Order: sequence, then C-alpha cells, then structure tokens
Amino acid sequence: MRLLTLIIAYTGLSFVELGKADALNMENTITAGKVLSGRRVKTNQVYTIPVTPELEALIKEMGSLPWQPFVDENLNVDYKKKDCTYQVFSKYMKRVLTEEIGWDEDHTLTPHRLRHTFAMRQLNHFGFSLMVVSRMLGDNEDTVRKNYADHDDDAISKAFNEEMARFNKRQQEEDDDLESEVAV
Repeated sequence: MRLLTLIIAYTGLSFVELGKADALNMENTITAGKVLSGRRVKTNQVYTIPVTPELEALIKEMGSLPWQPFVDENLNVDYKKKDCTYQVFSKYMKRVLTEEIGWDEDHTLTPHRLRHTFAMRQLNHFGFSLMVVSRMLGDNEDTVRKNYADHDDDAISKAFNEEMARFNKRQQEEDDDLESEVAV
C-alpha cells in the first residue's frame, strides 16, 4: 500500500483510475519517453502522465495492483468492488500512513488530497501551464483552475518577477532602438 500511495503522489491519478486493469501500463512515445495514458473515468478525457525514472522504479517494484480491477474497458465502474477497495486503502492511509509520516494537516490524508497536492506542485513548484496540468489530470482547464490553481505566495511572486524582468528587458530594448535612431 505504501508503494501505491507513492505512485498516486507521483502521478496525480485518481483512485478510481487505479481500478483499471491497465492503469499502470507504461507506453513509449516517439519523442517524449514513457507515459501513463488513458481515459479518465469521471470525465472520459485523455490523461497523459510522463513517467520519471523514480515513478518507473516504483511501478516495477510494486508489480501488479493489490486488488482486482473494478473498472472495465468501457470505463464502467463496479461501485461495490470500488467502495470495498477504497475503504481498505483509505483505512491504511488514515491509520498507518498518517502516523508514519507525521501528517498533522487540517485535511485528512486521502488519495484525492494526493491528487490535489500533485496538481498544486505542478502549477506552483514547476510552473507548468494549466493546459499541461489539465492534460496530466484528465480534466479541463476550467476544472483545474477552479479546484487546483490556488497559487501560493512564492509562485505569485516568482511569476510577477519573471514578467517584470521580461517587461523591463523589452523596455530597455525599445529605449536602445530609439537611441540608435536618434544618434544617426
């Protein structure tokens, strides 16, 4: 269960996506390397998650999922199987993992909390665009903006400073162009 938790944290996959038999099958792309790809159960939109060496190692170490698939190839969910599986995993996260990692946040540690953290990290820490993060999550940009794009102070300051640096550079180039025209 620990490996599965790490995989969710590294991928932002929702719990129900892990009910598909092929959820962790890596595909090779022509230019971008390995990815996890599929259609999200909730939205039916395509998701594409690049596979880092760390993620690949976790997936290989885990092997197969620790439960039977509860989502068929047509994205139909067997909710009875899903709920039973989720209860077991949720209890592990709440009773074992939260104590092991010293989780003391206001929010309960859940698979969706890991998805939220993944999205926020992509937006704030790495500076990925809403379009890229929405494709990774299998959501549309409006959903990502509404639910995940709560930028932290560091991300806002960084974006502001980068934009101001670009603006100042353009201003300096325009001023230099004007000076060269006048000097002629």
